[in-house]
Amino acid sequence: MKNQILSIALASIFLISCEYLNGPDPIVSSNPEIIYKSEKLFFSTFPQSEESVEFFLSHINNKKTFNKIILLNKNSDTVAIATLEKGQYHQHDYIGEINYKFKNEDSYQLFVEEWVNKDSINIYQLPDYKHEFKAKMTDEPLAKFERLYDFDLTPDRDFMFLFDFKNNERAHYRLQLSTGELLKLDGEIGGKLRAVDKNKFLHVNESFYESEILLYDVEEKISFPFGISSGNGGSLTRVTNGHIVYANPVKDGDRTLTVVNLSNDERKVVPAFAFGYSIRENVIGQKIFGNSIFDIESGTLSEELTPFQGTSLLQYNQEEDIVFSSHGLSLEDYEEGYTPKLVVGKRDGLPAFDSGLEKNVVYHLPSETRIIDSKFLVYVQYGIDKDKHRVSGFYQVDLSKGSMELIQSESRPNLFVDGLVQLGNNLWLTLFSGEIGLFRIE
Repeated sequence: MKNQILSIALASIFLISCEYLNGPDPIVSSNPEIIYKSEKLFFSTFPQSEESVEFFLSHINNKKTFNKIILLNKNSDTVAIATLEKGQYHQHDYIGEINYKFKNEDSYQLFVEEWVNKDSINIYQLPDYKHEFKAKMTDEPLAKFERLYDFDLTPDRDFMFLFDFKNNERAHYRLQLSTGELLKLDGEIGGKLRAVDKNKFLHVNESFYESEILLYDVEEKISFPFGISSGNGGSLTRVTNGHIVYANPVKDGDRTLTVVNLSNDERKVVPAFAFGYSIRENVIGQKIFGNSIFDIESGTLSEELTPFQGTSLLQYNQEEDIVFSSHGLSLEDYEEGYTPKLVVGKRDGLPAFDSGLEKNVVYHLPSETRIIDSKFLVYVQYGIDKDKHRVSGFYQVDLSKGSMELIQSESRPNLFVDGLVQLGNNLWLTLFSGEIGLFRIE
């Protein structure tokens, strides 16, 4: 009896979907067999506005050919239907946008239609959906690039140097954040940009055994020799407190660092450095080696701020003695598909925030994160899932409550996070899929 009722319901969905799209498609017969499939599909959810949401169906769903996505209200009435179009990057990805005046307190049923052939249609059910759209931030676009490889900010945080790869050619630029002025740079410039000031930055010409560090002068449009780092692109920090640190080529098994005071070019070699502590080159504003902070004056490392096995130091707020870290998983959790957690708390205390176990998620902590009234922002990027709707975007973490709340929904599927830096108490620099912008909370 239950299967008979389900068959009638699915048949009515098909008939209504044909009406929505002005009659049945000519390749489908007037009375096809409609089969309910219990298989769960991999999908992502991207709210676009208060009355719109996009659903992304992944190509890993055994390369199925989907046609429509159907929204039903709590009374099982069909209220909206959208055509599923092929995705931009893979021919078996599908995207469909539902437009409807959602009620935030209501749950909606979702069905996906697959035309197998002219006499057969498969129907899949997604988890029930509750609309959650948040737009508490404003975005000020500054520039857009083809394929960003690297960037760095000047110490005053008003200029940034960028390395783009457009039309299979290297291109380097200087962007002023306060004015939006963009300057294309001339000359031969390598990778690993390290900004010194608005007119100078370091870059690296890599080779297998050792890599040459050069200092580029924007006004003179020429590079000058600066130093020699280790092979395969070298290893060098960002500029912090007027200093930069780079790894020297290994000689006779001796691993050393060079610390350079950029104001007077004074150089100091740190011998016998413990290279189990690798330089976290992508961190802006701190010199993190492994799970420790490097002290410029003494050439030594602090104690490990996240001493537990499987943890990784992301940032350290010295004023409040707060440690931001990524925590790895047990083998069992890893095999279940869970990803590392974001954990925040006092150095020697219990965590004030633990993101918990989640599958297929990345927590992008802004460089130079500021804690204001026990709160900070993190960009959370959820991947595909089979069991629940998850919304990517900016979340506000409240350390006093140990909670995380969405404040800005992400509307773009296939987004790539190139960089994220907090510039002020209410200002974030974003580099998302080559687009550079400034975000503020309204």
